[in-house]
Amino acid sequence: MKHFWLVNSILFQIAWFSCAYLQASAVPILVVCVILHFYLSPSKKDDLMSLRLCLFGIIVDQALIILGVFTTNADSIPLWLMLLWSLLVLSLNHSLRFLQQMPIAIVALIGAVAGPLSYTAALTMGAVNSDLSTFSFTS
Repeated sequence: MKHFWLVNSILFQIAWFSCAYLQASAVPILVVCVILHFYLSPSKKDDLMSLRLCLFGIIVDQALIILGVFTTNADSIPLWLMLLWSLLVLSLNHSLRFLQQMPIAIVALIGAVAGPLSYTAALTMGAVNSDLSTFSFTS
């Protein structure tokens, strides 16, 4: 599929907003997104191999939950968050492929900004909770 990067981007956006608004109820939507990704992907084997990377995100989020940085309705990392990590990792070979052409320092800077913004949005939308204070751009 010539423009699969666009399909991948749309699937990830559907997944992210589903998680933000529905949390555990988003699991069926996320499963469909993963299935559609693999059904349509021109690089199924590479995508499957890249899924190992989602373990890093899952471990970090589990540690953040254990440390009380953020909480969910479960004592451990919920399935919807693990599936979201999977879809993010699947984006690395497609809609986020442009990051591979950038210097590592720029990629790290993008991650240092985009990651916290994503968690802040999730907090604001009620997908996760935290006792830590957050900053606000409005007064």
